[in-house]
Amino acid sequence: MLTFVSNSLFAQYDKYFENKAMRFDFMHAGDKTSENYYYVGVTEEDNWGGSRSELVDSTNYGVQMFKIIDFESKDVIFSKGYCTLFNEWLDTEEALTTKRSYSESFQFPYPKAKVIVEIYSRSKKDNKFIKKFEQVVDPAAYTVSKRSPKFKTFDIQYNGHYSKKVDIVILSEGYDSTEEALFKADCKKFVDDIFVFSPFKERRKDFNVRAVWTPSKQSGITIPGENIWKETAFSSNFYTFFSERYFTIENGTKICEAAGNVPYDAIYILGNTLKYGGGGIYNFYAMGSARNKELAGEVHVHEFGHSFAGLADEYAANGFSNEFYSSEREPWEENITTLFDFSKKEIWNNLLSKGVKIPTKIDRRSAKQVGVFEGAGYSEKGVYRPVHTCMMRSFDGDKTFCPVCQEAINEMINRYIK
Repeated sequence: MLTFVSNSLFAQYDKYFENKAMRFDFMHAGDKTSENYYYVGVTEEDNWGGSRSELVDSTNYGVQMFKIIDFESKDVIFSKGYCTLFNEWLDTEEALTTKRSYSESFQFPYPKAKVIVEIYSRSKKDNKFIKKFEQVVDPAAYTVSKRSPKFKTFDIQYNGHYSKKVDIVILSEGYDSTEEALFKADCKKFVDDIFVFSPFKERRKDFNVRAVWTPSKQSGITIPGENIWKETAFSSNFYTFFSERYFTIENGTKICEAAGNVPYDAIYILGNTLKYGGGGIYNFYAMGSARNKELAGEVHVHEFGHSFAGLADEYAANGFSNEFYSSEREPWEENITTLFDFSKKEIWNNLLSKGVKIPTKIDRRSAKQVGVFEGAGYSEKGVYRPVHTCMMRSFDGDKTFCPVCQEAINEMINRYIK
């Protein structure tokens, strides 16, 4: 449901922020037992595409969160939850013996006065956010960079001013300088593919889609398992964490530098490849194969479900060390539960089929119901999903998002268009 936005909410934005954006760059480093943040710098950007009324994040989503604190009053004037590839790496065996660093960035409205930037990480012990880092930033300082790469941009779908729309920016990866027309065609196909699925289909007018042309030196994508190596704009690769289909980029700052050429709320990166695969990280980016012949659209919308709405994977994976979804914690994602504190899943509870048992056994009747079905979050046991099948579980059957996922997506859209 859309709610009325009072003038006082917009006044809050005008009190603290300029009509532009700031990008905060840092290094995220450590190993299984340590986590460190190192300040790199801040950059002034022309475009703040986000909401001007929903300034403080109320979702409690994400593994990380950043807060912008007014230096004088110490009030939180902006916050946002997000996830990172670094946090996923921490759950790998390599993190037991190796220290690594990842380049990360986030964007927020440009402050009018000095602020404190704080970064929080969710504790695996009690699920609460713990402050890990802070940095004072003076927007008037001469050290604020005004240098950022400029790229050609173009509109794919325009439905109104960015302050009242969800703004998706598409970046090109693995397209060489001769393939701009191919990229534009793939962008159009991406939009056509995404808006076939509900609830995006019904909410299409709430979205703008723009593209940033970021050409690569070589055409194609790096596939280490096949000994294919390409020099591309963002140095992406398949076989992330030894998973063949996991297609990601380690350098988050490069992504944000390019995305900042237009107003954006969500980033999608199209990889110039036919190989099946993708990746999606909440409030960071999503990406997928642009021209996989069979399942490109399904991959795009699945990965966008991760990055835009914070939806979890609902499938099980053999041999996965499921430390993240402990039975002693309730997952923050709306579409999975450990039943540790299922009452917190307000969307899910409101949509449960009448009389359904918890947990729910799969049979002819329950296959069409919203229940609590075991097998999700990469685990066969102890983690549960809302329905028998959903786009966050598999691409078989009806190829739809379940009612819980659809409502979570709708609520996220509403937050951006207020």
